[in-house]
Amino acid sequence: TGASSYSATHANNNNSTIKGILDQWYEDNIVSKNLTNYISTEQGFCNDRKISTVNRSGYGTLGYRAYITAYAPVDRVLDVNWNWVDSQTPTLKCSQQVNDLFTVNGSSKGNHELIYPIGIITADEVILAGGFGGSGNNSYYLYTGEHYWTMSPYDFSGSFANLFSVYSDGTLYNHNANWSRAVIRPVISLSSDVNLLGSGTSTEPYQVEGA
Repeated sequence: TGASSYSATHANNNNSTIKGILDQWYEDNIVSKNLTNYISTEQGFCNDRKISTVNRSGYGTLGYRAYITAYAPVDRVLDVNWNWVDSQTPTLKCSQQVNDLFTVNGSSKGNHELIYPIGIITADEVILAGGFGGSGNNSYYLYTGEHYWTMSPYDFSGSFANLFSVYSDGTLYNHNANWSRAVIRPVISLSSDVNLLGSGTSTEPYQVEGA
């Protein structure tokens, strides 16, 4: 707060409330149950804070203090007038890996800022799974009937930080960070050498052998 540059504003100095909750979940559900060997320590979680390159009215490119700023995930789903586009273009690439790809010390990439290899889903992953910005879908596997957060930033309005979220009808949308109705759904990545049982369908979901 009050920093005078983009890099200082987006430095990873302070843990978020969500990170503390995720760390506690990991301790309770993975560490205490001796399941850490099943989890990848190489993968990361991308909090894509690259500034939008689309020239939207009232939005600048400074990204610090109270300057109104949109972020790159917006460019993949909304046009210059903030309308949801028909052809949304999600990506699994993290454009600023050194700062925005959150990883643990055991990883060969990213910022090594995490205590445990756990995060939450991105807006891009929601779209790739069957979600869509501005349109409901209750038939894809990420639909839960609840509001839940993604870790993809939407914009800073001058007063509030806004993030992408998934609404109870499965719509990818956005809301400010102090919204109390959304829940947190932890995301972990399985180690590449685990054995899976099941066919991956809704009636026979995958299970990790031995876990």
